[in-house]
Amino acid sequence: MSVLISQIERETRSLIGSFSSNLGYEIRLPLIYSNGEMVSVVVDERDDCCLVHDAGFAAMILSASGQTMTQRIEDRVKAYASTMECHFERGRVWRKVSKDQATAAVLSVGSVCRYIADQASPDTKKRAEFEVRVNSVLQKMLGEDRISWHQKVTGKSGGTYDVTAAIIELNTKQPKALIEAIGSARAVPHRFRHLYEIKSSQRYRNVDLISVYDDQEAFESSDIVLLQDVSNAVPYSNFERRVKQYA
Repeated sequence: MSVLISQIERETRSLIGSFSSNLGYEIRLPLIYSNGEMVSVVVDERDDCCLVHDAGFAAMILSASGQTMTQRIEDRVKAYASTMECHFERGRVWRKVSKDQATAAVLSVGSVCRYIADQASPDTKKRAEFEVRVNSVLQKMLGEDRISWHQKVTGKSGGTYDVTAAIIELNTKQPKALIEAIGSARAVPHRFRHLYEIKSSQRYRNVDLISVYDDQEAFESSDIVLLQDVSNAVPYSNFERRVKQYA
């Protein structure tokens, strides 16, 4: 065995770990979600069997990416889970086995967990990655106490929308600006409707509405015009300068 292969084997083994929690024993696997978290599963040891599950964490990772658990995605997950002799119910992956099958169950549940998190669409993943960049600028320029992440706002017709962030005025604790991160041109029509609803609401008439778009992506001039109609459209390359106005 070469030095490199020995190193890979040693370092992969070092990623595996276990620790006790209020759920049971959590087993960390050498698998990584797209957000950088390690895949882990819970082993609940009972008298004559083991219940291996993920405590709903994979579904939470999917939701945090901005992807809804649609019926189509749920059906795909259930079909895949079945091939791995697992179940997917109420947002949780689980498998009940005898103790001598516990290791196989840990691996199969972990595999289904990763499959769930991978159901995020390319556009959803792109938006999540772009939001990280936008949030990084906000935090660097204004500090954590000035930012409310994933601010929920109500549009003119009463619908509730989740915008990327709000810049908070310290003396009033009220939003000074609402920030919407738009990572791809395909998201523009959908975000336009949300932004229009927010802009039309009297509740936010004194609040700046900023849509920051990734100018490394292929946005058409018509996309920018749409965003400009309902917000202050700012390319990411100029975003830091725009945020500086609130410092």
